[in-house]
Amino acid sequence: MSKSVACSVAGLAVAGALITSPVLADGGYPIYGGLKDEPLYAPPPIVWSGIYIGLHAGYGWGEADWRFKNWTSFNLLAGDRFDHDPEGGIVGGHVGFNRQTGRLVWGLEATLSGADISETSKSPFWPGDRLTTDIEMLWTATGRLGYDWGPVLTYVKAGYAGASVEITARDPLFLVTASEEKTHHGWTVGAGLEYLVSPDLVLGFEYGYLDLGEADHRGHDSLDIPFKVDSDVIVHTVMARLSYKFRHDRELPLIPLK
Repeated sequence: MSKSVACSVAGLAVAGALITSPVLADGGYPIYGGLKDEPLYAPPPIVWSGIYIGLHAGYGWGEADWRFKNWTSFNLLAGDRFDHDPEGGIVGGHVGFNRQTGRLVWGLEATLSGADISETSKSPFWPGDRLTTDIEMLWTATGRLGYDWGPVLTYVKAGYAGASVEITARDPLFLVTASEEKTHHGWTVGAGLEYLVSPDLVLGFEYGYLDLGEADHRGHDSLDIPFKVDSDVIVHTVMARLSYKFRHDRELPLIPLK
């Protein structure tokens, strides 16, 4: 599963590069100057290097797989399994830096996002019960490797992903509830495209695959019966991004063409 996801992400980045390269391979800004007795100057080069900060917003969807480790008020036997498909909105911020070497652009990025990726489903064990997975926060720390097409950058990314996940079981008839929040740790891969609107502002679009791993949720329900559930969570995300890039090219000299 993870190998096919990684291949798909790499293919997405290559496809984006092939689409944009015929149009944007010349890069840069128009040559300016050239009035009478005024020399022509080469455009300043596109520079992706530097620190950047920004905001992002988008949508997430995935799968949450529960495995009951014991008999509880909400299942029949130890080992019972249940899964559903949470989805919802994401908004947050990011910070990172790029270093450019020729056409290659590499760097590091950290993100922190509030999320409302959740679903409440009917229990397959007791029809009146409701089981909920709620992903409340996501964070990542990744490396990025991209290719500069001028004002367009295509890139792939990979690294660590974490999330705050709460699972809740509720029996509305007998007023019994159990709820446990746990931090999940896993990994992420993704791909994206960024466009340099100006030397400072960057618009982007990104897809991410987050395997948040399995975590043990341990506690007691409102009748003090032990509640032990392992949850395994994966999430897909699509994000629109807006970043401010602290420029490194402000002091570059103009180069006369003749």
